[in-house]
Amino acid sequence: MKNNKKPVFPPEVILYQPAQWGKSEDQSSEYERQPLLSIHQGDQPWPFNTEERIDALDEAWNRLLKAYNAESQRLAGINFAMMHQHYQPAIEQVRETSMNYKIAWFQKSRITQPEPGQEMNLLEAINWLAEQYENRQRFPKDVYAIGFKPFWRSTLAQFLQGSIVHHVADLAAVPANNTAVIWGRQSDETRSQANTQTIHLVELEDGFVRSVGLGAEFAKPLSWVADSQTLYFDASMASDLEDTINLQKLKDECIMSAKRFRLKMLELGISKYNTGNGYWQRPAIAIEQGRDVVLVTGQVERDASIKFGAPQGSSNLDLMKKARELEGNAYLIYKPHPDVVAGARAQGSDEQQAWDIADEVVTDTNITQMLPHIDRMHVLTSLAGFEGLLYDVEVVCHGMPFYAGWGLTTDIQTCSRRKATPSLDALVYAACVQYPMYISRDSGYYCSGELTLSQLANWKAQGESGKMFRKTARKLINLLRGQEK
Repeated sequence: MKNNKKPVFPPEVILYQPAQWGKSEDQSSEYERQPLLSIHQGDQPWPFNTEERIDALDEAWNRLLKAYNAESQRLAGINFAMMHQHYQPAIEQVRETSMNYKIAWFQKSRITQPEPGQEMNLLEAINWLAEQYENRQRFPKDVYAIGFKPFWRSTLAQFLQGSIVHHVADLAAVPANNTAVIWGRQSDETRSQANTQTIHLVELEDGFVRSVGLGAEFAKPLSWVADSQTLYFDASMASDLEDTINLQKLKDECIMSAKRFRLKMLELGISKYNTGNGYWQRPAIAIEQGRDVVLVTGQVERDASIKFGAPQGSSNLDLMKKARELEGNAYLIYKPHPDVVAGARAQGSDEQQAWDIADEVVTDTNITQMLPHIDRMHVLTSLAGFEGLLYDVEVVCHGMPFYAGWGLTTDIQTCSRRKATPSLDALVYAACVQYPMYISRDSGYYCSGELTLSQLANWKAQGESGKMFRKTARKLINLLRGQEK
C-alpha cells in the first residue's frame, strides 16, 4: 500500500568524506573531515522524474549501509562517527516512506565534489562513499608494515588509508594474531615464520597500470596489489588472483565494466609505466618482403617474476634465440626493459648479444605505439604480454605469467591449476578491476581503474616532473649497492 504521509524532513543531513588517517597512530583526524554531501530544506530542486533513479537510490543506500556496518565492526573500539545524528533515521525513512520523499533527496542534495573535475550527483556520491568503505575492508584496523623505507611510507599510508599503520623493522617485531604487509614475494622461510607467529602476512606489489615514470626511479604509484597467498607472478602456487580467475562467475555488468576499462586503456594508450616518446611504425622492409613483425620484450633478469614465473629459467638472450628459432625469417624486434634502458637496473648476462639477433632494437618508444602494428610477440613473464592481449596480438609465453594458461595465449609451458577458460574481458575484470587498489592522484582517495586511466593520460600530457632528480637518486643508490648501473 502506497504511503502518502508527508515526510518529516530533517533540517540538515550530512554524509562526510572518510578520513585518510593511515599516516599515524593518532585517530584524531578521523573527526576532522570534509562533508561529502549535505541535504537542506531550503535548497532549490533540480529536475527529476524517473522511477529508475529511485530504484538505483534504494540500491545505493543499501550498499552504503552494508559497507558502513562492516566498517563499524572493523573499527571496533573507535568512536566511529561517520554520520550526522540525523543520518540513520533519515535512511530508515527513505526505506519506508513515499516516493516523493525519495525524490526530495535528489532535489535537495548539495555535494562537495571529492574528485576535482569529476561532477557527481547524489547517486554517484553515495556509491562513491560506499566504495571508500568497501575498499577499506581489505585490511583490519591495525596493520604492521615491515621494512618500509621513509620515502615510501606516505604512499603506503594512502593505500592503507583506513588502517592504523605501525612501522616495524622485521617480522619478529609484529605481535601475534595481527596482519602485516611487506613488499614483494617473500621466501618460504619468512612465510613459515609468519605462520608460526600466527601472523597474517600480505605481500604488496605494483599494479598493472602504475605511473608515468619508473618505480625504480621513484615515480609515485597510482596502483598497488595485495595478495594474501603469493604475488600474481609466482606460478609455483596459487595466488589470490589465480583463485579469482578460476572461480569467478561474472554478471553482465562486470563484463561491461572490464570492457570499458580495456577500451579506455587502448583509447588513451596507457601502459604500466607510460615511458618513451619515440615514434615507431611497421618497418617498410617487412612490408615489402611480406615478413611477419614479431616483438620480443626483455626483462630485468634478476626480477622475481622470472625466478618464480619461469621455473626452468631463461635469460633475455635465450628468449631471443628461441624466438628466432620459432619465427624463422620474421622481422624480429627486441625491446629491452625500460629500467635497463634508463640505467636503473643492470643489463642481463650477455644481453647485448640479443641485439645482434634482432633485425631492430627499440628503446625509446612506448610499447602502446608498437602493439597495433605487430603480428606476434614473445615474452618470458613480462606484463607486456598482457598488454599485447588487449591489442589482440598473438602472445607466445615462454614462462607462466598470470595471464597464461587460460587459453588466451600460446604457451610453451603448462599449469595444471589453471582450469578455467575466461574470456579476455573476464581476465581483465579479475586483473584490473577486482585485484588492484587504485588511488586518485588528485584527491588521494580510493578510486576506480577507469579514473586512474584518465589521470595517467593527463599526467602523460603534462610530462614527468622531477625526472632528472629521481634518475640521479637511482644511480647513486645503485653505486652504493655496487651495481654496474
